[in-house]
Amino acid sequence: MRAFDQYVVFALITIFFTVAIATSAASDELSNDVDGQETVSVVQDEILQDLPSEKIATESAHVAGKQDTDRPVNGSKTEEDPNKLDNLFETGVESYLNDDWQGCIDDFHKALNSYKMHKKTVADCRRQCRAEVNDVEPIFPYDIEDMHFFERKVRETLCLMKCKKIVRNKDNDRQLPVHVERKYIERKAYEFLHICYYKTKRYQDAANAIFTFLTIHPTDNQTLRNMQFYIDLPEVVQEDIVDLESDPFQAMYKDGVIAYYEENYPEVIEQLENSLKAYMKAEEDCRLYCEGPFDQGWLPDFTMSIANHFAFGLKCKRSCSYALNKLNGEQRHDLLISHYHYLQYAYFKIGKFKEACAAVESFLLFIPTDETVSRNKRYFMELPEVKEEYFKPRKEAESYFKRQEYELRILLYIQEQFNSAKN
Repeated sequence: MRAFDQYVVFALITIFFTVAIATSAASDELSNDVDGQETVSVVQDEILQDLPSEKIATESAHVAGKQDTDRPVNGSKTEEDPNKLDNLFETGVESYLNDDWQGCIDDFHKALNSYKMHKKTVADCRRQCRAEVNDVEPIFPYDIEDMHFFERKVRETLCLMKCKKIVRNKDNDRQLPVHVERKYIERKAYEFLHICYYKTKRYQDAANAIFTFLTIHPTDNQTLRNMQFYIDLPEVVQEDIVDLESDPFQAMYKDGVIAYYEENYPEVIEQLENSLKAYMKAEEDCRLYCEGPFDQGWLPDFTMSIANHFAFGLKCKRSCSYALNKLNGEQRHDLLISHYHYLQYAYFKIGKFKEACAAVESFLLFIPTDETVSRNKRYFMELPEVKEEYFKPRKEAESYFKRQEYELRILLYIQEQFNSAKN
């Protein structure tokens, strides 16, 4: 039996991420190299080494210079209903301007929680209605002129109307204005919150807030200086700094990678299987939220209107995987795929060869030329316990891959054909 090189993945989870793959001595076992996978080590000094050595005082003037365009011209509380989602952010800004630090904290937390609830409600309604419609038999058994599709959309619309009525929240009944949505997507609230926490001497919370903002703005020099300022404070525990907006699957993924390094393979499987489910749920929520209204700016005919709205939503949905493939601000092109790489070795180590083969085949769907996993597959095929039919990709991986491939081809077709039509 041919010997396989064994590589050890060092995964020491800290605040920042970098690639740190080390090799160990050759072994006669299967390769557990997570080839090309980004791993974790302590790199604060590398990220911040070019910054000025002086500490940056976190006073109001810091944020004031960046937020003027988002503030009302006066410092008085708005007379509009503060419970409306599009006013909650400005309420927090006004508390900040009035030096009401605890009010600033309370107001921004209310805004952030309301935004999360808004997105959850929208996604839950759309998910529920889609599932409900799929279980209903069509009014007429024959699909004439794609009528089954339109019947499902009519039924789905009626279901959404009922769902929104049950929610009884006006903010959950419509899409947010673009300028309001952008503030939440860019995590602008945390640029205020870190100051408000600092003013109330909640330094660990302040560090968490500025780090949460930093993960979306990793090259912002002012934010990097503020981050370094908090790291240098004796009251701040560097290892406890967290991204307050990280998706639940990320913690599971990190725990799974740590378990992999510790050779605790049952824990690897538990954490990464849960992480996979949570990732798929997070991307589904994101994609459902993309199915909102679309201002086309003109009045196209029926077919053009459908095509334009479909293309608009599809572009939004394609951005979901990019947004989720991050760990503490570091972009990871292979975060989802790497689950299968870790799992194939973990399942192999506990003797679950069928699951290991399925994980191998799932990984190769996305990266068929990967030499490490291809070598592992050849190794598996020579094992007497392994049958050829074991090499089938997992259902969720196959479905995800086919959807991504189809969507990409549609978008390329749209780009090519419509550009050609314009010329």
